[in-house]
Amino acid sequence: MKIMVMGAGAWGTSLAILLSSKPHEITLWANNRQLYDTILSDRQNTTYFPGYRIPDNVSVELDPLTATRDVDILISAVPGKYLRSVSREFMTYLENQTEVLSVTKGIDHETSQTMSQVLREEWGLADDKVAVLSGPNFAREVAEGMPTASVVASSNRKLTEKLQSLLSTDTFRVYTSEDIVGVELGGVIKNIVAIGAGIIEGAGYGANTKSALIVRGLEEISRLFKAVGAKEPTLRGLSCLGDVVATCTSDLSRNKSFGKLLGEGLTMQQARSKISVAGKAIEGLDSLEGLLKLAGRCFVRLPIAEEIMSIVNSQTSASSAISRLMKRELKSES
Repeated sequence: MKIMVMGAGAWGTSLAILLSSKPHEITLWANNRQLYDTILSDRQNTTYFPGYRIPDNVSVELDPLTATRDVDILISAVPGKYLRSVSREFMTYLENQTEVLSVTKGIDHETSQTMSQVLREEWGLADDKVAVLSGPNFAREVAEGMPTASVVASSNRKLTEKLQSLLSTDTFRVYTSEDIVGVELGGVIKNIVAIGAGIIEGAGYGANTKSALIVRGLEEISRLFKAVGAKEPTLRGLSCLGDVVATCTSDLSRNKSFGKLLGEGLTMQQARSKISVAGKAIEGLDSLEGLLKLAGRCFVRLPIAEEIMSIVNSQTSASSAISRLMKRELKSES
């Protein structure tokens, strides 16, 4: 089987390293000549994922035509804000047998489409040709072989079982799901909650405040889940609650680190320039606008996400935002 990873960022590189242990042909596509040349010469992605050797059995390609030739499974790991333009580069080269796995956590800022929806639209793919992967999966911990779990979702059970077998190793355990919209949205919203957790840290608040934010953030996710038809058990699963725990507590999270700088008083541009070195994605920031548009169309209020947007846009301070949330109308928890 031939597998191509589209996108040589940290997560794409980590997955290529993970898959190198399998008896398949693995290709990693790099989006620019400098990155391509560096990986070929050093066998390391010094731009996005330094310190981890890319095994020799992982081939590296620059040309989309060469990268996609005879590919059975294409793993899309391109950051959300670039996905639509990159997918159009590959549009004329996809072959009929290719199945697609989206591993990017994001939502389009204009259309509010999830990443798999963007790919289905741009590539004209049937639903049963597409799957998504999400979970508490920091690229560095996966590459280092730390025990990790994730979930793959698709409307096509045979495809999820194939991908489950392909991706699972002694240290990377994959579960299956049919709730593709819930798995994707959980991965989107948890990044925004993580920005909020970082803001709380940066502003000097404690564990009580962060715990309240996480729980009420999950309640906001639950309301949106119901509106879009996602399944409630997914909320408690790896792609949502599991990922919320990871991103709201770990310093490996760019979203949390970005939020912490906002809480310390930096502007969005200042915080982004510190965190987003070499164009690394801050997925929660890039998804915030699209998520709020989706919630608006579904007539769902997301007060925490709305306040985070106000802080990002320098329209309010962290303390003022928290004060407004604390003074909202009193009501039953459920």
